[in-house]
Amino acid sequence: RLARLVTHLEAHSSEEISSAEVAASEGVSASYLARLFKERLGCTFGEYVSMIRAKKSLALLGRKDATILDIALECGFPNVKSYNLVFKRIHKMTPSQWRQQAGTDVPGIGESAYNRCDAGFAFHLLKKYLPASSACA
Repeated sequence: RLARLVTHLEAHSSEEISSAEVAASEGVSASYLARLFKERLGCTFGEYVSMIRAKKSLALLGRKDATILDIALECGFPNVKSYNLVFKRIHKMTPSQWRQQAGTDVPGIGESAYNRCDAGFAFHLLKKYLPASSACA
């Protein structure tokens, strides 16, 4: 169930997502969903969605033609302020500072970096909960 949720969140991270709607679509309560994320992933539902959005934004920061506002909205943040807060919490600098420091030639940032970060990170977190005989392990 958690793997399906993570895949759904990654695919729809740019959209407005609420834990209540996701819980209802899975046929579970919002409190169960919150507990599942905290116990299995070590973060809240909202923190996980924010992390996905912030990672997605890394590839877009390399595009000099896109403003920070454009990137924030494209990644699903409601405004620049919330994007800056989340980005700074994760990366210890603002998106503008990241862009200045990194320039446009950042090794590992691009389409493949996004795929590698989100899917691989989620699988890494979930792997320890899979049975030893699982085909995925």
